[in-house]
Amino acid sequence: MARQLSALAYAAPLARESRLVQRAKAHPALAAFWLVGFAIMAFHVYAFAKDPSVRVMSAGVISAAALIPAYLWCRRPASFGLPIFPLFAMTFVVKYAFALAGDDEMITIYSDEEGMYAGLTVAFFLLVGTAAWYWIQGYVPRARGSIRAMRPGRGDYLFIAIIVCGTLFNLSMVGQWVYLEGWTSVIRAAALGLSSVGIFVLSYRAGSGELSIPKKVLFATALILFLISHSMSLLLIDVMAASAFGIAAYVIGGGKLPWKIAIILIPLFAILHQGKEEMRDEYWERDAYKPVQLYDYPEFVTKWVKYGIEELRQPAGETKSWTLSQRLTLVPLLLKVQAESPEKYPYMNGETYAVIPQLLVPRIFNPNKLTAHEGSHRLSIYYGLQTREGTETSTIAWGPLIESYANFGLLGVVGLAIVIGMVDGAVAKAAAGVPILSLRMLMAIVFTALALQVEWTAGVYVSALFQATVIIWATSFVLMQRRPLRQFQLGNR
Repeated sequence: MARQLSALAYAAPLARESRLVQRAKAHPALAAFWLVGFAIMAFHVYAFAKDPSVRVMSAGVISAAALIPAYLWCRRPASFGLPIFPLFAMTFVVKYAFALAGDDEMITIYSDEEGMYAGLTVAFFLLVGTAAWYWIQGYVPRARGSIRAMRPGRGDYLFIAIIVCGTLFNLSMVGQWVYLEGWTSVIRAAALGLSSVGIFVLSYRAGSGELSIPKKVLFATALILFLISHSMSLLLIDVMAASAFGIAAYVIGGGKLPWKIAIILIPLFAILHQGKEEMRDEYWERDAYKPVQLYDYPEFVTKWVKYGIEELRQPAGETKSWTLSQRLTLVPLLLKVQAESPEKYPYMNGETYAVIPQLLVPRIFNPNKLTAHEGSHRLSIYYGLQTREGTETSTIAWGPLIESYANFGLLGVVGLAIVIGMVDGAVAKAAAGVPILSLRMLMAIVFTALALQVEWTAGVYVSALFQATVIIWATSFVLMQRRPLRQFQLGNR
């Protein structure tokens, strides 16, 4: 009898454990959400216990608001299509919530009440955007009948070749192989835009187990060479975005989160970020840019790592550059804008948006075209952070939320949230259930890539979206035909 009772006592926990495991296997996205969600909330509980202030509390509200669309998507991923808006919302945890909960002096120079107002502004933006994203789902029909798409199972080698072309373009730029006046920006948009799409498509197919081993090896080789060549430009944020984009696509496709790769990349990026300023001082001398060839890369990266480690070893307060966490956050700029507008600096009333029509004209037709970052430059000059001359060598990242507040205050924040939520929701829903090598899905992938670029102002975003749209549509007429949806099976996406 005692043995029977003992067996029953152990059976119940084992049964509960098996049910939890079964549920996790049946809903891997939801299981991943709870894992990530608990980790984020644990951080905020620790931060609040360390500093029980309204500022730190509002940081937790940001993360809670960012997790809502992620939870809704993880419950029914097939219904919402690609998680464009959920990914966009989750970037605010890194860009705003974590930093606002910290004790960086760039943030603590403002009062707790100002920090709370900033946190609630971001949370309100995310909640309004989530409502718009969820609402639009009921009004966008899913694809039916026929769609423009490539033949099932084709396109892998094409996208590998595109990534290789992107690598060659990067090498030609940093090595100064050739320069075509007026055409460089067009070629750059095509090469890097299509490379981003190729990285997502192949990472997605690798995660879903649809790539053969030879194709995986070719893709991994092409991707590593692409990231190496891109890093030689010293634009580290682009390399980080491409890496995050590939990892996100792999996980969305059904693969497990590659923790080992993430553990390697995070400290590596932290070191490279610290050495970036020294490298730029050496290689970006005005009127004397030092070209870098592929065979120079071992010496180039060794020097870069050396500078980064030396910078990290500097005593606190003596480092020349921001830490990686400081570089990633946008909170100080939001606090500055909210503290100084509209009293000291009146709202800009759309001044940064007024340049967008000019940015849609190719430079070959307008040699005096403004740079895509003109909106960012105007914000930096207006708020006294840079001079016009200073913007020629560096660009301050503002992001769409801060730009909208600087132009129209809270009304601009609400309007932007509605637009982003509705557009992201409509694009994702229109691509739900279609093969990955279809026109609808490739456009959704472009929006997904842009969703991670939360440091861009509207001008950069619209310019990049316009260029990518033109390229994808032009490519679709060459490589795609209208095909019935029933021709595609789940395994051939």
